[in-house]
Parts: sequence; C-alpha cells; structure tokens
Amino acid sequence: MDPQKPTRLGLAAIWFLAFTAVALAGWEQIVRVPAVAAVILRLVLAALVGAGVVGLGLWLSGRTGLGFPALSRLGCPSGPGELPRSWLWPSVLVGVGVGGLGLLTMELAFLRGNPAWLAAWAKEGAWPAWRRLALCYEAGVLEEMLFRLIVLSFVAWALSSFRKAEQVRPPVFWAANVVTAVFFGLAHFSKPFPLSPAEMAGILLLNGAGALAFGWLFWKKGLEGAILAHFTADFVVRVIGHLVV
Repeated sequence: MDPQKPTRLGLAAIWFLAFTAVALAGWEQIVRVPAVAAVILRLVLAALVGAGVVGLGLWLSGRTGLGFPALSRLGCPSGPGELPRSWLWPSVLVGVGVGGLGLLTMELAFLRGNPAWLAAWAKEGAWPAWRRLALCYEAGVLEEMLFRLIVLSFVAWALSSFRKAEQVRPPVFWAANVVTAVFFGLAHFSKPFPLSPAEMAGILLLNGAGALAFGWLFWKKGLEGAILAHFTADFVVRVIGHLVV
C-alpha cells in the first residue's frame, strides 16, 4: 500500500473522525460546563488534539505506507481509492469474531468471578443505547488512531530505519504489531476495581489477540478497516451484549 497524500476533502474527513471521537471522549465534562464559552473552549481543544493526532499519524503514514487508502483519496479525480466493499465485509467479520470472543469470555470468566466487574457491567447496561453506541465510536476511532496509526506505524518505521530498509517488510510489520498488541492489552488494565492475576492475563490475551487482528487489517485494508472492525467488536460487546447477558 503506497503512501498517499490526502486530498483536502480526505484530510477534512480524517480530521472530522478524530475531532468527533475526542469530543465524545470528554462529552461528560463538556455538557456539565455551565458557560457557553467554556464549552466552546473544550470543543476547540478537541479540534486541536484531533489535528495533532491526525498530523502525527499522517507524518508516520508517509514513511510507512500505512494509513487511510480510501479516505485519503476522497474527491480525487482518479477515483476514491479502495472501494468500500473491498474492506467492509472482512472488517465486519473480524469485528464480530473479536467481539463474540470477548463477550463469551466476559460471560464465562470475568462476570462470574468478579462481583465488582458484574456491578460495572450492570451500570453500563443501564446507560441509554446511544451512549454505549457513542462509546463504540469513540473507542474504535481514537484507539485505532493512537495504537495502529501512531504506535504501530512508529515502531514499524523505527525498526525499518534500524534495518536501513526503505519499506516495511512483513517480519518488521509483525514485530511492530506484536509490540503494539502488548501495549494495547496493558492499556485495558485500567479498571476501577482490583483484578486478579488470572483476570489480568485474560485481559492481556483477549485484547492482544484483538489488537493483532486490527493490526493485520490496518496493514492489508488501511485504518478504515481497523476502525470498522474495532467499532463492530465493541458494538457486539457493549450494545448487543447487554441484550443477551
């Protein structure tokens, strides 16, 4: 996948994804602020953070060839790039698989063995569906931009530079994908209750496996595919999961 400088429309679309995800991440603080000026300030900060994430990600994309192959070419006279159908269904299927495995593990292990986890699950289930759907979007976009577009791309670029290679070779990519998967798993230890060693191992393995799958999609289908798969996985857990568990 060759590096592709985004069109203006493509750059705007990529920034909009980042901005809306950052804004949703801080929506509770935004809606609780009484002053209109403070709300505007927080939205401006979300816009700046989104621009920073996109800028760094696209800088790395230009050095690794890993990025947004479809969105980058929005409005391009030669075509929109990779057609959605080429990454839509593989991404959805990967997301359903990762989400289904996560939901099954949660039901059989985490919820039955940790009362605090069960209470947190029940609290989330009481949220309106739109809020859980927004959380799926926020996590799908932000986590993929941070862990795949930035962390994975940086590690792949650093390893390629060390090997004095002009392109990211498969062994280098998979080494970067594994390193990123470990960081991704560790980032999910932030629970508001104690975790047993077995639960920590389960979180690391489950999220690490999902990260490897999302990383593979990032490599083969672009970040659009990884975002869609991540969103689908979270949708299975956070929206469908609360209907069946």
